[in-house]
Amino acid sequence: MGYIANLAGYGRPRNEGEAYISIEADGSVNLRCGASDVGAGQTQAYRQIAAEALGVPLESVSATMSNSEVTPLCGITAGSRQTLITGGATQRGGEELLSRILKGAAELLEAAPEDLEARNGVISVRGAAARSVNYVEAVKKCKEMDIPLFTTAKMETGLHTFEGHEVFGAPGGWMDYTFGVHAAEAEVNIETGEVRLLNYASGHDVGQAINPQHVEGQFEGGAMMGIGHGLTEEIKTDRGMLSTDEFHSYLIPTASETPEWNSFYLESGEGLGPYGAKGIGEPPCTAGAAAVACAVSQAIGARITRIPITPDHVLEVLGKLEKQ
Repeated sequence: MGYIANLAGYGRPRNEGEAYISIEADGSVNLRCGASDVGAGQTQAYRQIAAEALGVPLESVSATMSNSEVTPLCGITAGSRQTLITGGATQRGGEELLSRILKGAAELLEAAPEDLEARNGVISVRGAAARSVNYVEAVKKCKEMDIPLFTTAKMETGLHTFEGHEVFGAPGGWMDYTFGVHAAEAEVNIETGEVRLLNYASGHDVGQAINPQHVEGQFEGGAMMGIGHGLTEEIKTDRGMLSTDEFHSYLIPTASETPEWNSFYLESGEGLGPYGAKGIGEPPCTAGAAAVACAVSQAIGARITRIPITPDHVLEVLGKLEKQ
């Protein structure tokens, strides 16, 4: 068994992104974000954040992504920053529009806006659910009152303060950190040097899991990248030319190499992102190789000091061990 603990930064200081949100006449919500959804589920996450902020059903929120003709700027999908930056802008925009639509509803319900709440597309007086109006009625009233129901919200990170001085980020230059633990169980054939992963477990403090299924997918996909780095992926050159330039020579893990998996997450609520979320795109990637190396080291009784841990490398280490 190999165990490791890791931390990884997310979000950069002096970084920004925007999100456009509007409430339409039929009570539906239109969200526009320039973020690229590269498989981490940004589209779904932003819809969920907007729905939560506005108190409407998820199915009433539509999202337009990655179309620079109609979406505001929000920067690249990298550095585990999109949930913090664009997700944060989405939350701010939703909360701003909620405060506006509550003004229209307050007129209809003859109540103060601060005494109202929105849930599932219905706005009611807190503690008196029978006194309510739906979003369509509130939107109509806002139009009569010339209250605009659209906004472009911005999320911007600043600088850290350390010993009275503003500095560019926390140690390492990040806005915040995600912490995690990984464990790998491996068996090693001492005759051939082959390594086989049997079980793997991974867990991180995600702050708030916006979408638990996507979070677990990030854990497993990221760790598999690390496992590939640890066992099979190697960049080789021949007289300055890349020789591992195809998948038959640069070997990535497949489904058949995937071990039995157990993922878990902690929701501390301490992240800087929406509702206390932390960035979780890249933190799992950094742990897989180390966990595998520790497991192999424990199995053969000798320390592994380089990756990938190929059969030839394992046999080399075992050979040195025998000579001691």
